[in-house]
Amino acid sequence: MENLLRKQKIRSVEQIEAYKLSVCHPASADIDLGSKENYVALNPAIAAALDLPIVHTFGTTTSQHEACRDLLLSCGVKDVSMESTGIYWINLHYVLRQAGINVCLVNPKMFRMVPGRKTDVLDCQWLQTLHLYGLVRGSFIPDEQTRQLRTYMRLREKLIQDRGRYVQRMQKAMVEMNLMLVNVVDDVTGKTGMAIIEAILAGERDPKVLASKRDGHCKHSRQEIEEAMKGIYKEDQLVALGINHTVWKDLQKQIDRLDVEIGRLLQTFSDAPQREDAPVEAEEQTDTDKKRDDKKKRKTRPGKNDVKAGIDVEKELVRICGVDLTSLTGFQAPQWTWLPVASYVLPWL
Repeated sequence: MENLLRKQKIRSVEQIEAYKLSVCHPASADIDLGSKENYVALNPAIAAALDLPIVHTFGTTTSQHEACRDLLLSCGVKDVSMESTGIYWINLHYVLRQAGINVCLVNPKMFRMVPGRKTDVLDCQWLQTLHLYGLVRGSFIPDEQTRQLRTYMRLREKLIQDRGRYVQRMQKAMVEMNLMLVNVVDDVTGKTGMAIIEAILAGERDPKVLASKRDGHCKHSRQEIEEAMKGIYKEDQLVALGINHTVWKDLQKQIDRLDVEIGRLLQTFSDAPQREDAPVEAEEQTDTDKKRDDKKKRKTRPGKNDVKAGIDVEKELVRICGVDLTSLTGFQAPQWTWLPVASYVLPWL
């Protein structure tokens, strides 16, 4: 029996005392966020010492955010935890950080499954207790420059998705008129496709004239395009084609505008610090080494969704991060699909 108890490593009374919870953030508070009201729970010890209620209610306007900040500062609160509820936390987080208060942004999934405490008043007190004993972990919040880059890239991604929907609507309108452009061009938004669509919207109906808009790089012949452009024109589908084409062009202009903003923002990032373990470049390279490097750095054909920022985005990211992220499998530059990932990586390098 003694050997069995020894294997189970039963703790002594002294060891159990060491496992008791200790207060990690005595000057702390919690805020339960909502669209109309925010509930602030103070540390009960602080509230009792100042003869204040434990829970306070504030609105969501800027003046109410400032009133909440003033209350926390008057109570000597240094640490605040809040749930990342939608986007309601962003402005209050900004006001509190400007006042020098540390904000711990908590993912609600960490304690959502705990039974009870389903009201806002009880929920904010429960989170305050968890934060008091250091049982919550804050989420990553990027710096201001990275936040702007992330906003631009997320918006750009949404615009590209919206642009794709209008391309599909243009294709649908043309198919309903039996103009089978999708069968003779790989991309209706390419040079050949856009030239034909704009000619149709301008009033051209002759298949030979439409086929003459063919670009030299098009795989299909002029005769094939001419045969595909023999359609049945319908007034309602022409209107739909024109509207979708106009919206597509507007979205493309907004994407180009974002590309300019992205290029301007990338140039404001500071250079990455020099790494001590960075490899030293060789002074001289043989012809074989140069050919091998040139083969590795062979550029692929730029895609239509690449960032056209007027600068070399790949070189800018190498300058900012200190490493070539495109050397990782699945990462390419300057593709819009991986830049949001880089915006998260930047602060950590």
